[in-house]
Amino acid sequence: DPVRSIPIIEQIERMLKPLEQDEFIRQELEEFHAAEKAQQEKAEKEEIESVVEQKPEKVHVQIDTGSAELEVTDIPEIKLPFLPVEIAGHIVEDVNELERCYNNSCYRSAVILCGRILETALHRKYFEVTGNDILETNPGVGLGKLIAKLNEHDVSFDPGLMNQVHLVNNVRIGSVHVKKDLYRPNQNQTQAIILYTLDALHKMFSK
Repeated sequence: DPVRSIPIIEQIERMLKPLEQDEFIRQELEEFHAAEKAQQEKAEKEEIESVVEQKPEKVHVQIDTGSAELEVTDIPEIKLPFLPVEIAGHIVEDVNELERCYNNSCYRSAVILCGRILETALHRKYFEVTGNDILETNPGVGLGKLIAKLNEHDVSFDPGLMNQVHLVNNVRIGSVHVKKDLYRPNQNQTQAIILYTLDALHKMFSK
């Protein structure tokens, strides 16, 4: 009976109205949250851009192409050479940490990292020449012994490069090992060691 159905239909419509209102409110809330999120992302982007403008010398890393390039704040005109992809990530990470140590006046730590960077580079050179990973056969080998082993395989380095490596290694040893008079490199000395280290990398890997 259509007449009897009218009250039922009206009742159903009354029941559906709150659901329609809930759906409208839900859509309104979703739109509000989306707008709020977009505004927050915009604010964060503007804040990042303002920081970059204040400090333009930032780290720039390229690893996917097998190379790395890095500019270090407060250490003028320092860039990494193109590095083998196998060690690029490790060296870039160490240089990033080196930058933090230097800028926070942790000069002994910076010098120690210089030695680590050279070790990574020389280990790679040894592998390229011999096909053997010396870290597996002799994990505790130092820079001096590593250079001697490379010489055994007729790998000759520029005398200036060897002087740089030995200088960095000696300063690193003085910073690491316990001695009566603790070695404390100052800012100028540390900057020189960093420059020596990066120059050594350029001499080893520049094409």
